[in-house]
Amino acid sequence: MQNEEDDVSRTVAQPKPPDNFGEISGEEKDWEIEVLRRRLVHYHYNVSTSTYNRIHHNSLVPPSKTFRPRSFNHSTAVWEGETIKLLYAVIDVVFGWASLATSFFNSL
Repeated sequence: MQNEEDDVSRTVAQPKPPDNFGEISGEEKDWEIEVLRRRLVHYHYNVSTSTYNRIHHNSLVPPSKTFRPRSFNHSTAVWEGETIKLLYAVIDVVFGWASLATSFFNSL
């Protein structure tokens, strides 16, 4: 469901196929269908979470939009021998604990 690398998905706007979708064919069309599928899954997950699971949504979209998601993403990523990103995320959590805790309890 994560599709954060995609600029369209980051805007949380409802995704649409490209304007020339009817004119393309073959592998390019298959690729566009897959990109659209990923964007739709990401979009509907975000919209549904914001509607039906507000606390979870607030933890994914904090006031500082990158602090909590980045910490979560690095701490749950598959280990590939590199831990510097996780270390930076832990440092952010330590130094930002007051704002993290305040925003969490205010969302309850």
